[in-house]
Amino acid sequence: MKRFFLILLVLAIIIITPACQKKTENSILGRWEFSLSTGNAIKMETCPTTFVQTLTQGYWIMDVGDNETIQGTFRVDGDTVVMLITNASYRNGVIGNFTGTFDDNNKMSGDFKKKEGNDQPITGAWKAIRK
Repeated sequence: MKRFFLILLVLAIIIITPACQKKTENSILGRWEFSLSTGNAIKMETCPTTFVQTLTQGYWIMDVGDNETIQGTFRVDGDTVVMLITNASYRNGVIGNFTGTFDDNNKMSGDFKKKEGNDQPITGAWKAIRK
């Protein structure tokens, strides 16, 4: 009888333990490679991007080539990622955002919208892989 209760206790622990473990948070911090494509199917080069500060909010900087960058702030809420553009080194008045989700801890994807001055907005999709 003791053996039966011992087996039941071990099985209960095995079943309950995964439910009690906290889900690992997605970490956006570090270096990522972003690939962007517009609605016109124009493919852009991969853009190295670095995220700093905390797991849920901070700053990012994207190298868009020719010593030019786009930078901004980010927020992560669960699997949701929101990146706001706050500055572009190549032109004043660049605004926009990237929204998306973590596909897993090393991949993200979503949509973006960027407007430069009086130009028409540029929209498209993005994918990122941790480096």
